[in-house]
Amino acid sequence: ELSEKLSRALAGFGDLDLVCEGSGCFPDLHAPRVIWAGVHGANERLLQLQHRVENAVAGLALQPAAANFVGHVTLARSKPIPSSNAEHLARFVEDAAHRRFGGWRVPTVSLIHSQRS
Repeated sequence: ELSEKLSRALAGFGDLDLVCEGSGCFPDLHAPRVIWAGVHGANERLLQLQHRVENAVAGLALQPAAANFVGHVTLARSKPIPSSNAEHLARFVEDAAHRRFGGWRVPTVSLIHSQRS
């Protein structure tokens, strides 16, 4: 059912050009749990894609999507780390905050099942 709903919602969406630039942490630099590189699309196309997906799965999702969507690639997940290590990581993330890593064209969207362990 999920696959069918997504296929209908994304029909005719077309290719998506994405850029990977910048970096950050969730929830913040002082207590990093996820280290990420930012991803965005021209003319807010990534946000349009996110809205289509969110609307398609609204009746199936166990919980609503986060209100503040941030396009990103997860680089690492962390257990709680000592503050001295968090400071080193914060400097690394801040140094990459304005770096452009590259761009690519996305011709298809794939549904995958991801399990964190």
